[in-house]
Amino acid sequence: MVTGTNPERTRKVAEEVAQLTGRETDYFIGDLSKDENVIQMVEKAIHKWDKIDILVNNAGGA
Repeated sequence: MVTGTNPERTRKVAEEVAQLTGRETDYFIGDLSKDENVIQMVEKAIHKWDKIDILVNNAGGA
């Protein structure tokens, strides 16, 4: 699951990850500094894959 606030860029990165890894990839658009967005993202991941195996938090400003 790739996350970001820019829909076009986030979708593109998710597609690139899927192409490079051959793994099913999805994306979530939202501001992860907001609790409700974090909850929505986790719910989307759980719904799609039943669990979260690994979490990498790499958030920062541009």
